[in-house]
Amino acid sequence: DADVVLEKSLHLQGRDVPSNKLPVLFSPDAEWDDEPARTESGWPAAGTAVAEAPPAFEVVLEKRTQADRIGLDTIAMGSTALGFALRVLKVKSGLVEEWNRQHPACQLRVGDHICMVNGVRSSSEQMYDIISSSTRLALRVQRRWPD
Repeated sequence: DADVVLEKSLHLQGRDVPSNKLPVLFSPDAEWDDEPARTESGWPAAGTAVAEAPPAFEVVLEKRTQADRIGLDTIAMGSTALGFALRVLKVKSGLVEEWNRQHPACQLRVGDHICMVNGVRSSSEQMYDIISSSTRLALRVQRRWPD
């Protein structure tokens, strides 16, 4: 159970955290009395529990320069029931990698499906156009996509 692992992890780090003070595990904005241990690069330390992302969540990226890349390889997918999505094939260096370091509970990873970009989900071509032309990207992500 993640609560027990997190409680044990915080106890082993010299922090006595009662169960009622543990964060809500699916929330990327959970408030902590103390931040969990992290490595120098910002990743959660070994043995620190990281919550699993909910089945659908939003990733918001800001391009600071024209040279900024989101850092994903994707393939367009279609479903008669749900419309279009971009399936993540690879996470590379870029804005998504930065997002993942800062939001360990809602990481965008291989196999996820971007089902909406800035409110558009009617066409994978439109989603790709928005990704290449917009400086602010709001990506609606789903872990699973119908076959």
